[in-house]
Amino acid sequence: GSCSALGVRMAGFGKPSNAKSSKAPKKITGIPKKILSDFGDLVKAGSKPYQVFARVKGEAKWYQCGEVASKGDVVEPACQVHKRLILEYACDLYPSLKINSKNLEVGYSASGDSADDVAAIGRPDTHGVVSGFLPMQKGNKIAQGLFHVDGRTMPSSTMPGDAADEKGRV
Repeated sequence: GSCSALGVRMAGFGKPSNAKSSKAPKKITGIPKKILSDFGDLVKAGSKPYQVFARVKGEAKWYQCGEVASKGDVVEPACQVHKRLILEYACDLYPSLKINSKNLEVGYSASGDSADDVAAIGRPDTHGVVSGFLPMQKGNKIAQGLFHVDGRTMPSSTMPGDAADEKGRV
């Protein structure tokens, strides 16, 4: 039959057993705990969190994936350190990026919290970089709510104007 790919993207393939998984906070899969706790510790110690993005090389649209923080606010090297993780997570968040997964690049917000000043990373030296990555939450609570790291609760960045309601339908 002509099963539309759109339906598959929505909550859990329509099986009711998956419905409860949308309740935040979720365990963040595939992200080593140390990277999350490093992020929390760095931000607590005064490092600035910078929003990170992914896009298909050559395209204009950036997709927000989360935030990085690093000692000394060396954003570009921090993005390079977590590049594989950021891009994997991007494909997870945005299925449309998956088909171009071999052709993605990472960028970061120069001001830290805007999608209007995203700069693509080059090939920075990552020697001695201390950094952490906090992924954006999936589902209807995208970029809102709290992440739990090592039993600590961490706010993730909030994006105003999120169209999804609490039922998870946009």
